[in-house]
Amino acid sequence: MNLKNGDLKHQLLKKVSIDEFKPKSGSSADVLLVGFYVREQHAAEDLYNFLNFSRLHNRDIEISPNPNDDGYYVVFAEFDRQPGVENLLNQLLGEVERLTGKLQWEVRTHLMDDYLPITDPSLSQYVITMPANYVTRKEFDRQKREEARAERMKQREERNLAKVQQEARDNDVYNLLKDSNLVDVKIRNGQIFLKDSRDSVSLKLVDVGSGKDVMSRHGIAESALSLTYDYSLLRTLNGGMLGTLKTMPINGYILIYNPVNTFAILTQPV
Repeated sequence: MNLKNGDLKHQLLKKVSIDEFKPKSGSSADVLLVGFYVREQHAAEDLYNFLNFSRLHNRDIEISPNPNDDGYYVVFAEFDRQPGVENLLNQLLGEVERLTGKLQWEVRTHLMDDYLPITDPSLSQYVITMPANYVTRKEFDRQKREEARAERMKQREERNLAKVQQEARDNDVYNLLKDSNLVDVKIRNGQIFLKDSRDSVSLKLVDVGSGKDVMSRHGIAESALSLTYDYSLLRTLNGGMLGTLKTMPINGYILIYNPVNTFAILTQPV
């Protein structure tokens, strides 16, 4: 065989088929079938001969007896399906590029509708490397539907849990502030709206719980009290609005807490 570098340039398509056809040397589960699309029969025969003498071990090399509906001949290369087959595929394409020059290979497997670039990391989910993991397109689609349904259920459960947690947090806020002089408390879109007989204040709600735990979660347990702050806001809060509750300006936050039971709300000015 006297093929030289570049002899099949412009003869092969950049598109590669994997497992879209039935192999001859064994079951589909055991055999990875790679197909190359070639424009002319003589070029397909040259590629067939080249692959037969390749250093890569194969199970079988075949040429389609007739061109497909698009007029291309297909050269099939069959390999054992086993771990590391992705590296083998890259080596195979590298071998073929000795004849074609560099190509921007695109791959489609029996599990896909469209081609993906060989460099696309998502391609790995469509290339089956273990016989035990082999599935048909019908089985694959069913698995994906089941996974999507499970993911929707998970997201719904997470939303429900978040709703329960938010309601519990809001109740904790209301319970703490019931000992204040406030005439109205609303929680909406992550903010607390406080109103007494004279003033109104809105604060961003950051966290609720034991004062020590809240400060620890936000890394302010050891922070110093803020010396520069909007003290008009603090005067409004402390000037009768919060009653027996106390405030602590610390590291950009305002901690509202009950000195009796140390329960606290961590807020920020808005």
